[in-house]
Amino acid sequence: MFKVTPENEDIYRVELSAPRSPLDEDDFFNFFNQIFDKERFGILLKVEGDKSFSPAAKKYLGYWFKSNRTRLKTKCFAFVRLRSFVDNDKLMKMKKAMPCPYFEFIMECDAITTLKDQSEILL
Repeated sequence: MFKVTPENEDIYRVELSAPRSPLDEDDFFNFFNQIFDKERFGILLKVEGDKSFSPAAKKYLGYWFKSNRTRLKTKCFAFVRLRSFVDNDKLMKMKKAMPCPYFEFIMECDAITTLKDQSEILL
């Protein structure tokens, strides 16, 4: 199941959870394409259950991030991932790869606080 919940006018909770629908991948990419209509935004991503995208969607995800690197840098004040544990080596790689500030947390309250703090920093 794919679900987007606005936390406020510029922070969005994005959830992918079981049971997955065949349309979830399309909905996921449609949301991320439409979010650029906003002046600025922050994302809280929570993935539960089967985390695998199809091979085609994984390929498109890599292409999408490369194609939207500049827009992410100018519009996304933070991309925060909720995880059951944080692997610091993988976190450092993601921080380097992402064009916008990237964080991972176990506790949702820490994720929300970071997003709110980051939203007050001008891009």
